[in-house]
Amino acid sequence: MIVLKKYKLMNNLKQLILLLLFPVLLSSCAAYKSKLQVEAITFPELGSFSKVEGDFWYKSSEQIGTLAFETPLLVSQQELPFNKVSYAKYTKFLANANRINSVAFTDSMPYKPKYIRLQLLDKITLTSLLNDKDNINIRGYLENDPNFKLITQIDVTTTDELRELFSQAKTVLLKKATNNKQVLLVQNSQGYKEIDFSHLEVFSYDYVSFCWGEDRYHSKIIKILAEGDSGCPSTTYKKASKVKSIEKSYLKL
Repeated sequence: MIVLKKYKLMNNLKQLILLLLFPVLLSSCAAYKSKLQVEAITFPELGSFSKVEGDFWYKSSEQIGTLAFETPLLVSQQELPFNKVSYAKYTKFLANANRINSVAFTDSMPYKPKYIRLQLLDKITLTSLLNDKDNINIRGYLENDPNFKLITQIDVTTTDELRELFSQAKTVLLKKATNNKQVLLVQNSQGYKEIDFSHLEVFSYDYVSFCWGEDRYHSKIIKILAEGDSGCPSTTYKKASKVKSIEKSYLKL
């Protein structure tokens, strides 16, 4: 009888502990789920490599690094007014990220709110950098998975002060800072100002795909950068495995 009472007491105690812990567990699960959701729709930086597949709002699920370069890259900047398409992307991004919409917009507004578009336009330089020895490791990922793309355009919102700085900029450069971190270098009449990507809210992006071929030594290289998911021209391939590379041989005479 005493053993039975002791068992019931222990069982009741366990139930009480579970009841007390249950809200905590629910809260932890909700927070973890929310964290995963935010990470899933966190858009990549300019000049980064990301796996692009599946639903648009969950495309940037895996960023594997950024382009290696020494000389800062020229960035084209535009201040654009929101329209129905861009505003729909912006509001959908905010909804999925559980963020508050601070930009009011209707199509009939005489003065529409604006955002900043930043682009890497020099495809010749980008192609050369991709084939450089400094990017040999990242090229290994690109060869094995055609879903990895190079992010060459981002649409961002930011503070009024920074938006004005971009709109009045003479030059914008993408620069490598310490620890391989990327920053934007904005030049105006007063000099240069560094802007960290954390100060920009990226709500949309675009990318280029890689068209593989051979150089004159029959080595496998990236020949052309294709916009988005557009096809590759003849003699080049989306899948690097389709290129029949021939090993270089050197003869000592």
